[in-house]
Amino acid sequence: MLNNSAHDLDPSSRQRSAQSALAAAESRFIANNPLSKRQHELAVDALPGGNTRTLLHTSPFPLSMDRGEGAYVWDEDGHKYVDFVGELSAGLYGHSHPVIRQALLSTLDSTGLSLGATTAHEHRYASLLCARFRLARVRMTNSGTEANLHALAGARRFTSRRRVVVFSGAYHGAVLSFPDGRAAANVVDSADFVVAPRYNDVPSALRTITDAEDLAAVLVEPMQGAGGCIPPRSSSSPPCRTRRTRRGRC
Repeated sequence: MLNNSAHDLDPSSRQRSAQSALAAAESRFIANNPLSKRQHELAVDALPGGNTRTLLHTSPFPLSMDRGEGAYVWDEDGHKYVDFVGELSAGLYGHSHPVIRQALLSTLDSTGLSLGATTAHEHRYASLLCARFRLARVRMTNSGTEANLHALAGARRFTSRRRVVVFSGAYHGAVLSFPDGRAAANVVDSADFVVAPRYNDVPSALRTITDAEDLAAVLVEPMQGAGGCIPPRSSSSPPCRTRRTRRGRC
């Protein structure tokens, strides 16, 4: 931890102090989590990067979770944590909630979980979503990445245009991230994306939308997550929406 005297140091000394504190913290992390380290070393043999999605990776290695119950998770080394991640909002009810657990067991016993065909259950579920959120129809997807890819495909089809405005630091899925004002290496058709300089900079965003050629859509997060948990200014979204609607964008 940096002490108060560190604030009195010159910039280069402060940087060295911060690097020293970071190295010490990393050493403690490695020493306290040997089983997670070992699990990561095993995982890289079968999984790219040792994980199923880059979002789960942290350096020097991610914690490997062993189990969850209610609002808590335990890692391979036996450490207990309050789970504020909540499976990135998919786990709002915690782990092994008794009502959800019973519903799963009942479904397994009565119909099975995946039948490879349409069922009456999916219609009932979709109808509930449409009624609750005032939606016309629902397209089910497996992830947020897939949902955004469907949305962009629809916008391009509807407008007969290709390009999409996004914001620097945006994360719209595993293959739709734009750190540091540019498309990540795995963004497909990266030349089709126009990166606006800053989230919440309305004049810059409007200029980008106005100047972009062959523009099909503007993709914007309600709150920028991976870019730093930046909330929107109250006036940010409506002007962008008005400008793109007037120009026939989605």
